[in-house]
Amino acid sequence: LLLSCLAAVCVTSFIPRTTTTSSRRTQIPLQAAGMGMAVAPNTKRNKKNGKKSKSKSKTSTPFNANASLLRLEKKYDELSKQNARAIQDDVDSVVTSEYVIAARAVDTTFMADWVPVAQMCLARPLQDAETSDGIQDESVLAAVSYYCREIYEAATLGSPLLKSCSRNTLQYSVEPLDSFHKYVYETVVDDTNANKNEHEIMTKSQAKSVLKLKDDESDPAVIKKAYRTMSFELHPDRLVSESDDKVQSASQEYARVKLAYETLTSGVRTSASWYESLGGRARTDFRGPLTLLSLNDAKTFLSSQPELNSAVVGLDPEMVQTFVVRNQAAIR
Repeated sequence: LLLSCLAAVCVTSFIPRTTTTSSRRTQIPLQAAGMGMAVAPNTKRNKKNGKKSKSKSKTSTPFNANASLLRLEKKYDELSKQNARAIQDDVDSVVTSEYVIAARAVDTTFMADWVPVAQMCLARPLQDAETSDGIQDESVLAAVSYYCREIYEAATLGSPLLKSCSRNTLQYSVEPLDSFHKYVYETVVDDTNANKNEHEIMTKSQAKSVLKLKDDESDPAVIKKAYRTMSFELHPDRLVSESDDKVQSASQEYARVKLAYETLTSGVRTSASWYESLGGRARTDFRGPLTLLSLNDAKTFLSSQPELNSAVVGLDPEMVQTFVVRNQAAIR
């Protein structure tokens, strides 16, 4: 009897790890990622008659987005390691693509423009990647839709302020990691880090004061004219015959005038997004806002792609906060 009970405990407590093995590597099916695994219902023996009786049904456990995000972070690391090994071994049977996901809440004032909040990777067979539609590929949309709960969790970890935004009110965008790094990161984050001592963030009221504009001035033509006039007067090329102190002072003031103009002509716009405008016409791989699939539809699609692996991970909170601050500065 004791041996029987021990065997029963081992059977009900052991949860096998579902994997599919190929000659290339062991893959964890995507549909299992981020989802709780069902446990067989408990049974107990009735002491009076020796019969088994089913325990009372329990309510389903609420989805834990934070725990799921932690699991996906580990999976992301594993996919990255597999990709690194494939590159080292010159194996091209699998293509790993990485994307940056941004979010915005159009019904708020502090997050009306895009804020990058998460990073996603897709690993799929070479033949599937070659026939995909790039950023328009349905696999990308399905993955973002499926992981929307984890993406929201990553956003709130990146900036606690985003907790005031309801998950259902957020919109999402996606673009390849290399595009984000070239047109967004290098322009905003790297530039900010290179000028930490020059007060990168300037409010609109401060910018108008620097350009000697009225507090209620909003005409782009007037703003541009004020900027051109002051930048012409302060340009270093016109001060070559002046003393070094005067040239240095003018250069600092010139930098503030330039920052003031950028502040008034960027940020959250009524006709276009500042975030979307970064990179100009050369930035063609940005896609947003996405029309997300339902969770069930996304799961069904991804389940039909057994060789597709994906995961998401949150971005550096300091970088997320950089974009949140720019959103706030744009409305002051």
